Amino acid sequence: MPDEWDRPLAVFAETLVVLPRLIEAVESEQLHRDPAPDEWSPHVVVCHLVLDEMNTAMILRLILTQEDPALVAIDADNTLCETRFAPLYPDTATALGVWRVLREDNVRLCGSVSPDDLERLGRAF
Repeated sequence: MPDEWDRPLAVFAETLVVLPRLIEAVESEQLHRDPAPDEWSPHVVVCHLVLDEMNTAMILRLILTQEDPALVAIDADNTLCETRFAPLYPDTATALGVWRVLREDNVRLCGSVSPDDLERLGRAF
């Protein structure tokens, strides 16, 4: 595996330690409090990360299995995260658990790529 891939992969994996530490240090009440009007609470931010991780899982697999795939994302403009997806998670620990499983799987997948895989591309829409 090329050396230039090792560092980003290590940072990607390191988030599995860093994010839970950040969240565990915050009181539950604070996690659900909006910092200002039209700003997301930490809970909604974590739920957004879950959605992003789902998109990452899908996009990585499309790139690795198809030639020049069309890449689309769920809620790419972030208009539904707070109202549609965040309410699915009753608490931040649940959302964080979903994120962790998805991130672990994405780290595992990224650790398996070959130098040829790193050259593959997709088209964002």
